[in-house]
Amino acid sequence: MVQATENWRFIGFILALVAVLTWGVALTVVGVLSPSSLRLAMRYLTIATGAAGIAIWLLNRYVWRLWGFRQVLKIPDLSGRWEGWYYRTLTKEWVPCAHEVSQRALDIVVNAWGPKNWSRSICASIVRDAHGASHELVWSYKTELTGPPHLPGDTHNGTHFFRISERQGVRYLEGTYITDRVREGDKTMGAGGFQRVVWVSKALRSALDYDSNRWGMAKPEEPSLP
Repeated sequence: MVQATENWRFIGFILALVAVLTWGVALTVVGVLSPSSLRLAMRYLTIATGAAGIAIWLLNRYVWRLWGFRQVLKIPDLSGRWEGWYYRTLTKEWVPCAHEVSQRALDIVVNAWGPKNWSRSICASIVRDAHGASHELVWSYKTELTGPPHLPGDTHNGTHFFRISERQGVRYLEGTYITDRVREGDKTMGAGGFQRVVWVSKALRSALDYDSNRWGMAKPEEPSLP
């Protein structure tokens, strides 16, 4: 199951509208329905369509989180706050970061915070292999500053590639990131690094809110992921 932030409501509305109009016109033209019976059929169709719309809304917003539905849909629930660290290969240091995921059955939105910046997703998707053995969260973002000092490349775009895993009851997002950040010095573009975060709660804080005494995971010692 691939989730993407897109205007699926508009697409669904247009498809439903075209289908209803085509159905009504076709049955009237071939003489199956008279104008009066068509009105009655349209009334029942409106009721059925409304009930289906409510069912789709409930499934997309709430019901998909139930264990049985997630087993059928094959969508891992990543919603909530994730805390951890990212490794800057240019400066060779681990920096605290927080990711917050807002998720429904048909769309997913990711925000992330570092000490001086905020990254908001442009698009995001959960990618599953053909047999459902592994999942990956891929999301592209734009970064904005939340505080000084301002350096070349602080405002940039990039993409995260996260493996989704669980070990000893702890859920992890681990992987790499790449950006079009301008490098100070040679003025070239491009940077990358590693990230590792763990799930901490359903509650969102919309900020880094770093506290070394209650952070989700300890600062890694190695300069790269295994």
